[in-house]
Amino acid sequence: MPLSQDLKARLPREVTTLHRLLGVRPDTCRVKYDADHPLPYDLIVVDEASMVDLALAAKLVEALPEKAGLVLLGDRYQLASVEAGSVLADLCEGAPAHTFCLTTAHRFQAQLRELAAAVQAGEIGEALDRLPRLEGMAALWRALDEGYRGYWETVHAGGDYRSVHAAFARFRALCAHRRGPLGSDWLNAELEVRWRHRGWIAGGTFYPGRAVLIQENAPDLHLFNGDVGICLEEDEELRVWFEDGRRLAPMHLPAHQTVFAMTVHKSQGSEFEEVLLVLPIQSSEVLSRELVYTAITRARSQVRCWGPQAVLREALDRRTRRRGGVRFKLTEAGL
Repeated sequence: MPLSQDLKARLPREVTTLHRLLGVRPDTCRVKYDADHPLPYDLIVVDEASMVDLALAAKLVEALPEKAGLVLLGDRYQLASVEAGSVLADLCEGAPAHTFCLTTAHRFQAQLRELAAAVQAGEIGEALDRLPRLEGMAALWRALDEGYRGYWETVHAGGDYRSVHAAFARFRALCAHRRGPLGSDWLNAELEVRWRHRGWIAGGTFYPGRAVLIQENAPDLHLFNGDVGICLEEDEELRVWFEDGRRLAPMHLPAHQTVFAMTVHKSQGSEFEEVLLVLPIQSSEVLSRELVYTAITRARSQVRCWGPQAVLREALDRRTRRRGGVRFKLTEAGL
């Protein structure tokens, strides 16, 4: 960057979560930083702001110093936060003078950009034409085997943790649901059974190549919700390796789950070379245009969808509607 060395030296070297930034305390709504004890920063930049819920956003704004700047980056068309509110979308609608739209995507290939635009605009016919779709269980298992074949070849070849993580990031199965048939939990269990029969998996609960997603914050281990580790053999011992080179014995891991398949919600903030979106056999209220759009925009080069066309069509036609008061407050304030 064309900055002086002094300014470069002042740029942060680490990224933190909002919970860690604010000093959220377990089992309480209290935080370390608030209006009486503001954050010691002049500028705070929040990425993936669409995932920030109303309560957390309120705590962040309360903890800002009087003259500090706040920049929120995100995609308003993605899934809203799991908890209450749709803060980013409300800010875009309620404070348009303070909103800037970046229109050039550098991550996607052209066909994915056009597909995402069709989904975003609700052009269902065009979206269905542009999104490759698979049907039948044989096609699902074949696509999953093909998607992870390169990963397993890297594991069995004895690749180091860097090459294994790189191979794992090339493909991901994203599910609409976590529980039930064709949910991520079900699919992970079925894949382990299938790959044991094929000889790709050897071992017990932990085996070389098992990929896990951390489900809770463990600051003492420098592990946080959403971190991905891969189990590899080292000196005849199994260790779970993380992308930054840290490794732990499996017994020391906090709460975790297998992550060959994950929910679209959990995938927010991630990106993969190829994505397979797995829909349920029957439609549900979870399925929405925002869910399909979020899944599509996780891919860099290719996305395919498995599931009935009628279910996909219903998902594309269903919008997530949240009635938050933030946009109305901003409009009233003339922002």
